[in-house]
Amino acid sequence: MSPSKARRSAARVEAIIARNAAVAVIFRRGPSRRVRMLKWNLRSDRIEEGQWIEAGVPVTRCDLSPNGELVACFVASYRRRPGTWTAISRPPFFTALAVWPISATRISISTNPRVTSSGMPEVRVGMSVPAGRLQPWQQSLSLGC
Repeated sequence: MSPSKARRSAARVEAIIARNAAVAVIFRRGPSRRVRMLKWNLRSDRIEEGQWIEAGVPVTRCDLSPNGELVACFVASYRRRPGTWTAISRPPFFTALAVWPISATRISISTNPRVTSSGMPEVRVGMSVPAGRLQPWQQSLSLGC
């Protein structure tokens, strides 16, 4: 096998650590354009295997909620519609709880001290997008987690 082929098929690993919990989300990329999400419990050092997606998931455009229960990801897959989207899911899965068919330049998730009617803390999702791309009702979302 030539060195260039070996370099193309190598897997890459990146992680995001939750600010207020002993949890991290690992993104395993490769071979090819497949990405797998894994959830890592930093206390027990156990890794929960998650879902694969055949799309680009740049980790620099993802965020993990402070409690580690929600992850926001920008996803790019030009083989299916809408092509690019921003989604909120529960790690280690890419299955969306909420999705926006736009490409956010920056995503952040923060926990609001206010508690929802279900008794769960409110999570606020903020996105930076090109001007005029989001309607006012799309600019924030509250998810109890």
